[in-house]
Amino acid sequence: MRASCLQARLTRWRALADWQIATSRPYGELYDRIDDVWGSTPGRLMSGVLGLSMKGHAVDLGCGEGRNTFAMVAQGFTVLAVDCDPVAIQRLDQRRTDLVRSDSVVSMCSKSSVVYGMTHFQIVLAYGLLHCLDDAELDDLLVFCGKQAPGTVFAGSALTSELPIPNGHGTVDLYLRSANSYRQALTRNFDVAYWETGTITESHEPVVGRHTHSSAWFIARVR
Repeated sequence: MRASCLQARLTRWRALADWQIATSRPYGELYDRIDDVWGSTPGRLMSGVLGLSMKGHAVDLGCGEGRNTFAMVAQGFTVLAVDCDPVAIQRLDQRRTDLVRSDSVVSMCSKSSVVYGMTHFQIVLAYGLLHCLDDAELDDLLVFCGKQAPGTVFAGSALTSELPIPNGHGTVDLYLRSANSYRQALTRNFDVAYWETGTITESHEPVVGRHTHSSAWFIARVR
């Protein structure tokens, strides 16, 4: 199914987007003050994710400026890219115009829950999203993923509570949980193909200088 068909399926979901726009922008200050927050290099999981799934439909929840979205498009996927931050979506749309297969990306500025009635994805990506969800929202995401067809790839990452968020980080409404709590939640309903915990060191100048986060990365499949 090409993007035009996906667009048709999204008609009623777009009608819901107005009331599912997030009132919070967890990374809003970073997007407002930095021209390119995440760069264009795909996340470290993407080669493993793309190696597990045939071409088809993917949804990139918390897509940011699109670095992982476009990696999936390059491998032949049609991607629904969703982010609650309008600046992130605007930048993704700008980058999309430079793509040969730009019609293979459908973007929505909305909370991730706007797509939770859809069940036709081969990949559900939640890279850097989970720590932006409260407990109820995280449960809803896991239920949505569990309703996809057996074998569907569910992959993502989260900042974890092993290290605190540094002062002046430029983010709001983040929910840090232990890496083990994520592992336990995944093993209830998914087969975990890859799991890693560790740290990442990054800088978001001029908002915040060099700092370190604890994080967890996973690739799982729906049972």
